[in-house]
Amino acid sequence: MALQERVENKIQMALPSSTDVHPLSRTLFRWGARCGRVLLQYWTDALLFVLGLVVLTAVLIPVLSYLGLDVLAKPLFSALHAMCAQIPSHSFYLFGHQLGFCQRNLAIYGSMFLGSLVFVATKKRLPGFPGGSGCCWSFPWPGMGQRSCLAGEKAPGRCV
Repeated sequence: MALQERVENKIQMALPSSTDVHPLSRTLFRWGARCGRVLLQYWTDALLFVLGLVVLTAVLIPVLSYLGLDVLAKPLFSALHAMCAQIPSHSFYLFGHQLGFCQRNLAIYGSMFLGSLVFVATKKRLPGFPGGSGCCWSFPWPGMGQRSCLAGEKAPGRCV
């Protein structure tokens, strides 16, 4: 038995090179890479700016209303309704006018703003938590409220 050599089409196929890529595609790739580097470098500053703008807007609404600029204050108040229910009994009042956020949301967004301000001001050089994963000890573990039942106590409302 003779072995036959298998003959295939041996056409030289050119591999795509960087010169074959469309100039628009190359430009878009460079622009995307540049935007990614900028976002990676300045994301904390952008977050600080957005949070500061939101908190400042919420506090500025009653000041604008007090100064008689309801043309500006009312649309801002309505826009913040997407982030907060703005229940009057749950809100702070400044100059007799309701803030743009309720007390809860003002505390949440205000503390996020202050925390990011500290983070940016220290140039991201805060020391890590000593002890590694030891922070989990400060949180309650699921089922720990039922411990008295394991000991045989029958406290009302604690055992099922």
